[in-house]
Amino acid sequence: MEMDTSAGLAHGRRFWILALACLACDDGRSGQWGVCARDADCLDGLVCEMALCVPATSPCEPGCRDDEACVWGQCYPKNCPERSCAGIDEVCEGRACIQAACIGRDCPEGQRCAGGRCYPIHCEDGLCPGYGELCLDGACIQSACVGVECAEGERCAGGRCRPDNCGWSCGDGEVCLGGRCVDALCAGVTCSQGFVCRLGWCASDTCTNSVRDGRETDTDCGGPDCPACLRGQACDLARDCSSGFCSAGHCLLCGLTQGPLQPAATVSVAITDSPSSDDWHIYPDGSATDVAEAVSADDRAYAIANVSPGSDSRALRAGEFGFDLPMGAIVAGIECRLLRATSGTVTNRDLTVQLLRAGEPVGDNRADLESVWPDASVGFAQKTYGGPEDCWGAVWTEGVEDLGVQIATHNHWNEDPSTAYIDAVDLLVHYCVP
Repeated sequence: MEMDTSAGLAHGRRFWILALACLACDDGRSGQWGVCARDADCLDGLVCEMALCVPATSPCEPGCRDDEACVWGQCYPKNCPERSCAGIDEVCEGRACIQAACIGRDCPEGQRCAGGRCYPIHCEDGLCPGYGELCLDGACIQSACVGVECAEGERCAGGRCRPDNCGWSCGDGEVCLGGRCVDALCAGVTCSQGFVCRLGWCASDTCTNSVRDGRETDTDCGGPDCPACLRGQACDLARDCSSGFCSAGHCLLCGLTQGPLQPAATVSVAITDSPSSDDWHIYPDGSATDVAEAVSADDRAYAIANVSPGSDSRALRAGEFGFDLPMGAIVAGIECRLLRATSGTVTNRDLTVQLLRAGEPVGDNRADLESVWPDASVGFAQKTYGGPEDCWGAVWTEGVEDLGVQIATHNHWNEDPSTAYIDAVDLLVHYCVP
């Protein structure tokens, strides 16, 4: 078995604030396990390490192996035979992972050491069940997380702050690691072959026994312990599925696309109080039968709008793209690709790029309000809005047969008119199926 030896000691990363009942002499110095800030605070023969008075020791000579760490003059394995020691400052002593500050610290029955201090292992609800857990302020907590404060959106695991979501919210007591929600007690823990981590303990692996057991959502898959499930298998959360999509209790097959498709109809609509008088129209004259054809391909037929100084263009609403997804399909994301440019003083910017449902705006406006449209005399440039997992703040449970998009631009220069060009617009739908 190959263990992870990266979780070595990290002395000095954290200062433990302890309230120990220390042994003090008449001169005020602390005895063994007493609180200290420097060596002078300890009795003769003791030194101050990690805010505790401990026996003075010489460095490990001639040195420890790569898979060992030196703690107070003695070499200890960085990992135990059955499991890796994933917590900060942990080593293996007596086949158990323990913080270096707790080596030699004997706690009374029913207590466990963290940072050199003893804490109870029972809370009001009973024994703390996780590996190395103890009770602090009425709640069970990993010993390596005592004294660690994480920012909003993070949770402590093994003394490290990790995200509490993977793009979707992880469950209580879980963190995101490697793109999956895992039990915080198991984050970074490697178990020996045939075993799997549960609540920090390495237990017999149920993910390969062809039985739905443990915390699996389907046979040998799903849940925080086993691999993600495939299409059609049972799930509770998105993390249970290899596709990342769980609907009505079953995993979906995702990564499917339809498009890019072009519009068959367009209309110009004033959407602000200061639109220019021009509708979008064909340029050059006669290069296309209508505006929809002009914007259906990357060619030399354009839809253009003349925009007055400091004014907004009318919105070009494009529809009838012809999407026809399979029955039961679930939209995962929508992309809009726009090939555009501007002339004059190159002062046009997006005003709105928004999806339409049955010809009316829906969801979020994805306009890029900062970037200027490229100079038509230099060349057109394509910009993509949305993405494979972006539904633009809308729900598409009733399909996308009437999907459309509206585009408008603003001339932010108050002195000269400009001309906005759209050479091509298309939509691409990403979807999943049960």
